[in-house]
Amino acid sequence: MRQSNNEKSLPVQGNAIDRQFYYNLLSLEKAIIKEPQLDAVQQALAMYRKCVEYFDNIQDPIKYYFLDKIQQALSETKTLMLIINSRSEIESSKTISPVKRSSISDLPPPLLSDQQIMDKKLRSKQVTLQIKLHEAADQQSEMLNTMVTDFTTNTTSTDQKVRQDLNQQADIIQARILKRQQSTKMKGCSSMQTLL
Repeated sequence: MRQSNNEKSLPVQGNAIDRQFYYNLLSLEKAIIKEPQLDAVQQALAMYRKCVEYFDNIQDPIKYYFLDKIQQALSETKTLMLIINSRSEIESSKTISPVKRSSISDLPPPLLSDQQIMDKKLRSKQVTLQIKLHEAADQQSEMLNTMVTDFTTNTTSTDQKVRQDLNQQADIIQARILKRQQSTKMKGCSSMQTLL
């Protein structure tokens, strides 16, 4: 069986992307769908980034698929809530325990490349934008629900009024028909009496 250039595995060090890598990614995606956890989400995002970098280096357009997967992962409400909750837990642990802060500050700060800094800023902006989009969508859905409820209420009351009017008109018409029938009977009886 022939393998395409994209399926050949790379060296184990560095940018190793082989079948096992994709199987691991698939199992992570299944785990995230069942019950999202922050570690799994972060690991999946790292694997997606690795795929994007690899396919960008070989100029394969499939990198856009993995970019889309990153965007989808970040746009999921559960994923956003995990990220937000983890950040708030980290911030609260920093403010609650100064002992931890001092022990962490003893460590040398991690060195980040410019690309990693840009990635972090981009992710932060994406998360903020996704939160704003979800809030706007929630507001629009509330407004839409209110409009639908109002429309349904107005339509129901209008239907009731129209039915009442039609019933009244039908009663009036029926009364007129009965009156005419009685008057024609009376005229018929009176004309019969005059003939006799």
